[in-house]
Amino acid sequence: MNNHPVSPSNLENPLSKKPRGSLRLKVIFLGLAILLCGVMIGAGGMLFWGRELILKRLQHVRPRPEMICERLGKTLNLNPDQKTEVARILNDYFPRIRAIRQSKDQLTHEEFRAMHREIFAILDPRQAELYEQELGKMLPRHWHRRGFHRGGAPPDR
Repeated sequence: MNNHPVSPSNLENPLSKKPRGSLRLKVIFLGLAILLCGVMIGAGGMLFWGRELILKRLQHVRPRPEMICERLGKTLNLNPDQKTEVARILNDYFPRIRAIRQSKDQLTHEEFRAMHREIFAILDPRQAELYEQELGKMLPRHWHRRGFHRGGAPPDR
């Protein structure tokens, strides 16, 4: 039937010929692929969520006159006389700018309180309770920190 002589190489199992090192390589490459996927997912999360969080914090930082003076001194290469004059100007204007910001915030809070009182006046007690709960969710975070709406109760009814 088969005229070929039977040799020991023909009798071996072909699966046993695979070197053991290739299996290790596959496991290592699979581990690296999983690691890279995790890194990409983390980077994507930071790109969308972290960037927004960091930018919000950077936007709310109010620079002090000393910080601005130091930066201007470095970028514009100011001499000592110019630095002292810039520092004096910044120290003159910053309190006024801060007062304007605070008055703007107070006006905003007063208008919001007036709006809240008008809305609260037309609601029944059940609706008013729901409105207070929703109001806490809708307010900007910095209003919570400044005490506009602590403990779920509106400021004026």
